[in-house]
Amino acid sequence: MKFSSDGKMIGLVNYMDQNLIELFNFNFSTGEITSCFYTETIQFPTGSGDGPYGCSFSPDNTKFYMSIFSQNGNSKVVQYDVTNATQAAVAASKIDIKTSASDTYAALQNGTDGKMYISNFGKTTLDIILDPNLTGLACNYQANAINIAPGQATAGLPVIVESFLSGGSPDLFNLPNQDKICKGDTILAIQSIKNHFEIYPSNTIWVAPDSSLVNFPHHHHHIHHCKHRRLCNE
Repeated sequence: MKFSSDGKMIGLVNYMDQNLIELFNFNFSTGEITSCFYTETIQFPTGSGDGPYGCSFSPDNTKFYMSIFSQNGNSKVVQYDVTNATQAAVAASKIDIKTSASDTYAALQNGTDGKMYISNFGKTTLDIILDPNLTGLACNYQANAINIAPGQATAGLPVIVESFLSGGSPDLFNLPNQDKICKGDTILAIQSIKNHFEIYPSNTIWVAPDSSLVNFPHHHHHIHHCKHRRLCNE
């Protein structure tokens, strides 16, 4: 299972048990799955050990990739376009970007360099998708791109929370003025990592971990804030 880096979609593949691929819309503000917009079941011979195994969204969240793990000549990596999140549109966009009768594709994982890495079970190399945001074969699949000998790939790759790769984060607070908060001002604490921030001269104000309004009933306070007008939360 993978989240898109913007937190708006979930991709799920179910290996062997149901051989199921599902894509969901997700509301990251409420933590709710709002709808399932794509479902696919792939049939394999009973007991073959074949099935959908790895998955990942492209860095720009326009594509969804999944791998078929097979030691029976059926292994492949598949791309779906999810810009139009409907069953018909996603199904129509499906394309095999790599098939192999001798490889066994497993985990898929985005890297910090914008490329997608594919584990090839039992091999001493990793495959790479150089341009995972691009459609179809333009994504530029490179087999045996990285030599990891004397190591050997297994089914997995190191797990990364892919929202960490999105290159940005929202402002922690909406500031009412450039550099100070005055009596009667209110700030909206949209997001708080450590649930407090520093102000001067009165030291530290604590806020609740959920979205909260903080009112300042006393004289003005100068704000100690980070660049880009994000308040320090050390």
